[in-house]
Amino acid sequence: PYESREKGRDKQFDAYWRLDCPTSGATVEAFWPDFGCWLPAKFLRVNADGSFNIQWKSDSSTSTLPDDHVRKLGDKAVPDPVAKRVADSSKPSASLMRLLRKSRAKWSDRDVYAAAEKLK
Repeated sequence: PYESREKGRDKQFDAYWRLDCPTSGATVEAFWPDFGCWLPAKFLRVNADGSFNIQWKSDSSTSTLPDDHVRKLGDKAVPDPVAKRVADSSKPSASLMRLLRKSRAKWSDRDVYAAAEKLK
């Protein structure tokens, strides 16, 4: 249905249909720029500007993310968004964060950051 409808008139409607009309609490994937990877999250709502409110499954915190940072669970067709931040040498690299997140899936975000700080 998303491919067949006219796009561009209503950002909120477009964003909602792109995810196949999820209900509040449905599992989606959201891009976490610090880790440089997609993480599971709960869909909460679509805002009028097309951004999404989600709740991260790892720590239950909520975030408002742009349209290109949320995708259907397992949708590999959506490319990773380009991180829109200036490289900061004081922060751990995204590849290190991604490696730690994938190798230690049960760790909290705080544990991943702490380990990355010690390893950089």
